[in-house]
Amino acid sequence: MWLALLALAAGLFLGRQRLARWLLPAPTPRAAKLQPAAQAQQRYAAGLQAYAIKRYPAAMAAFEEALRLDPDLAGAHRALGILFAREHAASRALWHYQRYVRLAPQAPDAAAVRELIVQYQKNAP
Repeated sequence: MWLALLALAAGLFLGRQRLARWLLPAPTPRAAKLQPAAQAQQRYAAGLQAYAIKRYPAAMAAFEEALRLDPDLAGAHRALGILFAREHAASRALWHYQRYVRLAPQAPDAAAVRELIVQYQKNAP
């Protein structure tokens, strides 16, 4: 519990990007030599790891960094949609979900995500 409060306080103090650098392992020198798409995949994988252990601010920062490196990384859009939905940021979640189904229309969960999109659009002000 105290660790979660510490992470929250650090997130408020440091901001999302700096918090991610604080919580996630530093990139290896080899990572700097990778192409942007490969770096994006690494950041996406780091985001999944952070999400799995409920480090949501670090996960969000890693997914955002992955999209900065590769804006068409569908999985990162889906992950950000989930995270923004957790934060009750419906318009941002909707945007990422829409981008996900545009980039990966044949994904196994694309139909379910389309249903979420319809629900978000029905509930939009």
